[in-house]
Amino acid sequence: MSGLIERVDIQDADVGIRMSNCGDFIVRDSNFQNVGTAIDIFDPQIIYLLGLPATVSSEHIADLVARLKRKPNATNKEIAAIVSRSLLARRLGSSELLLKVTSGFIALARTEFALLK
Repeated sequence: MSGLIERVDIQDADVGIRMSNCGDFIVRDSNFQNVGTAIDIFDPQIIYLLGLPATVSSEHIADLVARLKRKPNATNKEIAAIVSRSLLARRLGSSELLLKVTSGFIALARTEFALLK
């Protein structure tokens, strides 16, 4: 998939444009003001495999993965604690969804993050 995004004006947003990494996009003649992340490019496969909603920021996933990588010998309980204190957990809200996602991150950590290589 490919596309052209031009002449957009995005203000006061967490994320300006969110698109998957499954294509080539050109963004030109656009303005982003007071935007946390102007363009968020995500991997839909990782989001699907971890059971995350499509609206989750790639930054939140990357931040959590970085935290988990700093503790390669963490127990499942320690991984669950790291996940529950993350920005991602705060965005999810639902305890049922958080439990599912925590299980996914435990599995990801146990494979030494092979899906991300």
